Amino acid sequence: MAFQDLRKFEKNFLNAEEHIALIRSRNLLIEDEAFAKHWLESVGYYRLTGYGLHFRERNADNTLSEQFKAGTKFEDFVKLHEFDRCLRLLILDAVERFEVAFRTRLNNTMASRHGPHWFMNAALFSQKRDASGNLLFNPGEFLEATKRHQQSPFIKKYFETYEAPPHPPCWMLAEIITLGIWSRAYGMLAHNQDRKPTADRFRLSVKEMASFSQAITDLRNKCAHQSRVWDGHFVSGPRLKGNLKKVTTGNTRLFAQVAALMYCLWTIEPKTQWLNRLEALILCHPVDLNVMGFPENWYDTLLSLRN
Repeated sequence: MAFQDLRKFEKNFLNAEEHIALIRSRNLLIEDEAFAKHWLESVGYYRLTGYGLHFRERNADNTLSEQFKAGTKFEDFVKLHEFDRCLRLLILDAVERFEVAFRTRLNNTMASRHGPHWFMNAALFSQKRDASGNLLFNPGEFLEATKRHQQSPFIKKYFETYEAPPHPPCWMLAEIITLGIWSRAYGMLAHNQDRKPTADRFRLSVKEMASFSQAITDLRNKCAHQSRVWDGHFVSGPRLKGNLKKVTTGNTRLFAQVAALMYCLWTIEPKTQWLNRLEALILCHPVDLNVMGFPENWYDTLLSLRN
């Protein structure tokens, strides 16, 4: 980073009326000031104008201009914001199905092979470490999760009833531990025979399963934290060397994430209507599918993953 180029932040807070004046000076049409003020005060200028990036002009050097394209309305920001909000909620609905199935299938395999407290056995996990010497996955995360939820009725009941082991069984922990922990635990299992049954249930290879679960976790986190997903870039894209190799050529846009999620969803509920709900949402909110990484035949492509 070129620190000599850094500047001091000197922007002042602007209220809704001042923001309206600012974006009007940048060629944005505001037909209803009360409507604009309501959204600016409820959602925020910074968030809404993030949706306005795709409506801005470009300079001669192809950088974004501060000016908006002719005819752009404040309502265009709001419509895109609402589409993205509905999209996140729809994705979270599918992610919930995946999360419950993934942790259930993983725990069923591990509990049948190693007992209901399998996660306490450090020998089951790889001891790989990062550059700082920290374990890539520490089974102690299960302990920390138990501590954070010790007042949950079923966790509390366990400790009131049993003296040992010092943790509730895996099927109880499944109700309190995040998808991120389950995904990392799966990815760091030391023995392929412990990972393969879960992957088989999703019709994936072991490497694909680890990749898909991490990608879906990242997608889930973006949705849960109200980040933009429709035009998002995703660092942890699903592994595309196997079942999805011919579905998409890249893994940084939303389509790759949705394809991985849809593929898994078909294995959980073959009659799911989720794809039709996604189609209905897009038809009601026409958006630039290219920004989302969706091909023209995206519906048929996702439908083909059912086979």
